[in-house]
Amino acid sequence: MSIARRMIQCSLPVSGGNALTPGIQIPNGATKLTIQFMYSGLDADISLTMLQSLDGANYDTCVNEDNAPITITLDKDFSTMTLNVADLLTTWVQFSMEVGEAKTGSLDKMFVMMT
Repeated sequence: MSIARRMIQCSLPVSGGNALTPGIQIPNGATKLTIQFMYSGLDADISLTMLQSLDGANYDTCVNEDNAPITITLDKDFSTMTLNVADLLTTWVQFSMEVGEAKTGSLDKMFVMMT
């Protein structure tokens, strides 16, 4: 089993409103992802929804086996949260950041492990 690791710099301030993270290219054959989100200074929780693409340009919502979007809430009381995804079949992912009530803080980076 080969493992690929990446660090993706996001530097997305909440004050800029809803935003998209950079795309992450998935190596051939990788079906499992672990993504650790690093963030700072949030005054309210924010949420991230996983998007998928085969061409790296046109993305749509990635859903689980129950057809529900894959999302994670970044809790303002912490500075890191981790999402595990299995049985993924795509070549690119990115995340849609929805700031909700948050006015300050930022999504700083993502550490990604793929197998």
